[in-house]
Amino acid sequence: MLPRFIHAGRRLSRFVGDERGNFAVTAALLMIPLMSAIGGAVDLAYAVDVQNTLQQASDSAALAAAREETDPAALAEAAFESNLPERLANATMQLTINDDGSVTVDASAIYKPAFMSLVGVSSLNIAVSSRAISSMTPDQTVTTTKTETVTTHATACMLARASNGGNALLVNSPARVDSKNCEIHVRSGSNDAFMFNTGATFNASKFCIKGTATARGTTNAAIETDCDAAPDTIAGSLPTPNDSFCTFNNFTPANSEYVVLTPGTYCGWSNFNGKPKITLTPGLYIIKNGGWNFNDGIEVTGAGVSIYLTGNGATINMNGKISWDISAPTSGTYEGILYFQNPSLPAGNFIFNGLNGQHLQGLIYLPTQNIQFKSKSKSGTRDAISVVANTIIIDGEAVWNFGPAAGKTVPGSETTTTKTVTTTETIPGERGATRLMD
Repeated sequence: MLPRFIHAGRRLSRFVGDERGNFAVTAALLMIPLMSAIGGAVDLAYAVDVQNTLQQASDSAALAAAREETDPAALAEAAFESNLPERLANATMQLTINDDGSVTVDASAIYKPAFMSLVGVSSLNIAVSSRAISSMTPDQTVTTTKTETVTTHATACMLARASNGGNALLVNSPARVDSKNCEIHVRSGSNDAFMFNTGATFNASKFCIKGTATARGTTNAAIETDCDAAPDTIAGSLPTPNDSFCTFNNFTPANSEYVVLTPGTYCGWSNFNGKPKITLTPGLYIIKNGGWNFNDGIEVTGAGVSIYLTGNGATINMNGKISWDISAPTSGTYEGILYFQNPSLPAGNFIFNGLNGQHLQGLIYLPTQNIQFKSKSKSGTRDAISVVANTIIIDGEAVWNFGPAAGKTVPGSETTTTKTVTTTETIPGERGATRLMD
């Protein structure tokens, strides 16, 4: 019988030489990297699928934005979201409008792998980009040539409306009248409708007399007779003031060095004496069934003033050395109207007097009145006066300046000019089909 240690040595020798146990251990050790490789391949396949899906969404967003001009960002966002499955809810996009008219969409998403996390890879950042552009038709330049007819009117700063019966416009020696910046029109068809006596001077841009004229004085323009004189275009255009209530009755102010008058309806006769300085505050003054009497030495001033005559005998009397300096409103209902009347005001005489001069700016519209600019009365060189009356007389040593007044005016001679106008218009191109650029 062999010793026990000999039997033990043999068993150990057989165990060491047995290769079956070594293979099992090796296989177990190799299983971990093998499974990681297979899982990683699966994760990468899913990642590629995510990238393709993200690319399709990005392409759709770029194409949508490229064909939209008003709000491309909103349309791109809608197209992007509609092409994403729920598993890519964390995807984001950014739109860029490029200088060449194209758009770029940059999109990104985070994919969390199932198997690669075993080896420490917890997420994958996936990013794609799309660029698209819309084809554009080129801009077109269109040139148009057309002929335009332009009609303009001069200003008639003096219109005598009387249709017949003696001198509708009379200028006596040695009166001097300057109307070089406007025209003189007389609608009377009578003989000597315009009488212009020796020693008088009358300058105007044009004289248009419907009837005949006797011109003995000096003028700078030819006098046209049998001329189509301007009509009264002011008639019916002025609102009628409300004069039913008398603000003042037979008004006479207390003796004072200074008197201030306020707008309102002055009924009866108002008398101003004692050489005061009278100020007319801005507004409408209605003289009804009477008038204003201004006596020697009075000074009257007022800006933004309109004076309306209505009723029987409505007038303004200026006696002696009166200084009169008023101007019409520059805005409002009666803009540019200095004097005007009720259309039914009876015919009468309205006299501009005052040796110290009158400075007037505005339209004097008294179509039923016979206006007389008295001897030695005068206006200022800065005046802008237009007059419409039944007849007009300018006497003796009167010196008056007439000119286009702001606001209401009477159109004079018509001038028609024809000109060729060339215009160039650029018509922008239009968007066409969209395409991906890269």
